[in-house]
Amino acid sequence: MILMFPQPEFHFFQPILTSVRGQWAGIFLGVTNTMSSDSKKYYATHKFLWNKYNDTRRFGGLRKQILKRDKNSCIKCGMTDRTHKAKWNRGITLDHIDGNGRNAKIKNNKLENLQTLCLRCHGKKDARNHWIEFNGERHILTEWAIRIGINYQTILWRLRDGWLVKEALTTPIRQYARR
Repeated sequence: MILMFPQPEFHFFQPILTSVRGQWAGIFLGVTNTMSSDSKKYYATHKFLWNKYNDTRRFGGLRKQILKRDKNSCIKCGMTDRTHKAKWNRGITLDHIDGNGRNAKIKNNKLENLQTLCLRCHGKKDARNHWIEFNGERHILTEWAIRIGINYQTILWRLRDGWLVKEALTTPIRQYARR
């Protein structure tokens, strides 16, 4: 289900919220530089409200406290939030240590159970069953994706579609012609 909101300076509708696998996820396209000042205010207001709601729903309203406690950096590798945003274009992530977070029936949002992790460290922690061995090296899926420069989702889809590990890791992604 996609909720559509008209944007004054566009001939199309821009999706703002969408449901992915039953979870609401915010989608804010990077077109703010071409928006009118009224549209920018609307965008900024709704993005703030969504982030506030998401923080309360997912972390019991403790996100800012956890980030402050962990000095806005990953507790495993030390990557700062600023570096994380520059590298992956999104803020640093919070993690439920015991795994009782987003999809758990009973969430454990206690301070002792939340930690700040970068995407790479979070992926290492959560990639329990995605170890891949190739050419005598054994790494998790996210590490292979970083090493070979292919999105980890692409590799995962290839493997789930029955590709051999060698094919999944060595076949370059197709370059589509832009129109």
